[in-house]
Amino acid sequence: RTVIGVILLFLVLAITLAFGLLVLRAFYQKLFPSKMYDIFLCHHKAGAGVLCRWLKSKLLQQSKGQAKVFLDSDELEGLADIGDIVKSQSEALVIVASKQILTRPWCAVEICSAVANKVDIMILQCSDFKFYDGEGFEALREGWTSSDLLIFAQNAIDPLIIEESYRVLPGMPLVEFNAFGTEAEMTSAVASLLPLARPSSGRSSSRSSTRSSGRSSLVTRITSNASGDLEAEIVILGQTVSSEGRMTCLVLKSMVMERLRRSIMFVTTVCEASKLARNAKYILVVLTGGLFQDQTFLKMLEALEQANPQLEIVSALADQAFEF
Repeated sequence: RTVIGVILLFLVLAITLAFGLLVLRAFYQKLFPSKMYDIFLCHHKAGAGVLCRWLKSKLLQQSKGQAKVFLDSDELEGLADIGDIVKSQSEALVIVASKQILTRPWCAVEICSAVANKVDIMILQCSDFKFYDGEGFEALREGWTSSDLLIFAQNAIDPLIIEESYRVLPGMPLVEFNAFGTEAEMTSAVASLLPLARPSSGRSSSRSSTRSSGRSSLVTRITSNASGDLEAEIVILGQTVSSEGRMTCLVLKSMVMERLRRSIMFVTTVCEASKLARNAKYILVVLTGGLFQDQTFLKMLEALEQANPQLEIVSALADQAFEF
């Protein structure tokens, strides 16, 4: 009887302890809820919309699907509460700093929310971005429209607070990003953002994992033969003078690789095009606005056709602004 009593006592104590731990865990999660996103991509859609699509795919790939990345075009519900998503649901704000980002009202809301609530901020500085000086802030104040001011009022933000928030940005961690550099250089810049992605238990990763599955194992299978010619079955041609045009080509490249699993390369110089011409089978032309005004594109297309007249040309319309 004594032994049975001791066993029962230990069982009761164990059950009580387990229940107490569950209560403490629930209480802790109530006070310190885990955040839904590791990284919130703050961007100007016209200046870096495609870049952010590429960034998100690379972050998922490099983190093996663990990073939780907020991109507004993927999260169409609740965008009216965008400031609160930054404040309470995001570990870090990555400002994809293209030329006009600081003039966009919703970007201002996101940045103000991050600064006010001490959310970690990192700046991915595009080559056309500059921080404001005195004249820049004066132009900013004069440039807000009535629609912009209405957005600020709806989010309880004084335009003067926006200026104060912008003034702290030069002191934030910064990663330079050159959309006109090599793909390896751009991928290296993305790797600098990964420390912001802190995978935590309890958050569902099925959606991100699904999107990234298979992608991490894909590589651009480019080889060189004895004569020094590069080999790729599909050659992508597109804009070389527009950063968004270039990023559109890279996004399309990833999509084609994932679906077809063929060797593929996006080229930006006549030299690269000439080296690929002999062994390529297809030219994939990415149609975006202003493409036919891009002299490098025209020279690459001519070089490919002259070197290999048997190449089949396939086009992909990626921009409604494109005109023949």
